Amino acid sequence: MTSRGRPEHWRHNRDYFYKYMSCETAKAVLANRTLKWSPATDFNDPFDMQFDLHLEFDPDDLVRLCKQDTCEILLGKRGFEPSIGLGNMLSRLQTLTPRLPPAVLDNFLEDAFRTAIKNLPVDISRMHEELRNHFKKYNILCLSAVNDNLLMWSHYADHHRGVVIRLACLEETDSSWSVAEPIVYSKSMPRLVDQNELRDLFTGRADLQRESIVKRTILTKAWDWQYEQEWRVADFSKKMSAEFVNFHPLELAAIYFGCKSDVADRDAILSRAKSINPAVQAFLAKKSERAFGLEFAPLT
Repeated sequence: MTSRGRPEHWRHNRDYFYKYMSCETAKAVLANRTLKWSPATDFNDPFDMQFDLHLEFDPDDLVRLCKQDTCEILLGKRGFEPSIGLGNMLSRLQTLTPRLPPAVLDNFLEDAFRTAIKNLPVDISRMHEELRNHFKKYNILCLSAVNDNLLMWSHYADHHRGVVIRLACLEETDSSWSVAEPIVYSKSMPRLVDQNELRDLFTGRADLQRESIVKRTILTKAWDWQYEQEWRVADFSKKMSAEFVNFHPLELAAIYFGCKSDVADRDAILSRAKSINPAVQAFLAKKSERAFGLEFAPLT
């Protein structure tokens, strides 16, 4: 990994990513010079981008905090946005507060925030439906930070008979994976919003940020998949089906052949790779003698 600065819109300082595949897939990739960007429905994990985010908060504590914030608003100690959450109610209260006894105001706020919490399931169900439809329009390019994972070679590279392609991150081509971001592996599903976000929403401080919710869903996978060390690029597409997107010849940096790969496949793939980028490097995997791992030797 490089330490040099990158263009402002790049999201990492990596020099390379890796893509595992079978030899047949590699031949198609190199013949067309494209990589497949897939919708979530094509993923082998049924939870991947196909789960509903949940809420997690203490109702009593949330009501207490919202009432506390409202008092600060009514005393002019902090501002709010009338178009967010219960902001419209807060605007009306500003004119009524001087005429309301403290106990009446407290009961009114208690009822208002309890009602808002009670209505959350309906609002959240509607948002989940909107998000599910929204995610149908995303295509994802899945890459890995490593080229030597035994499970990845078994699962995605035809039981070590396939290949791994090394993709360079180049500023001169502004590589598509310049905006790749790492997956967060979690033992629990992520939350839609936490208690503080609900507090800000109810009291007109901040609206829910749809894009942050979308990113949370795209970039979270179950803990079991952590061995993949996956990075993703998400692209909004109107086709709602897989797309095959071109990559630049110079981005084809190297080919790693599995330890069980066939000589004929190696010759055919390397020939196609060199027709794209004559400077492409080639390596052949072999089993380590003293560890459960792979070693790569240059292929001449």
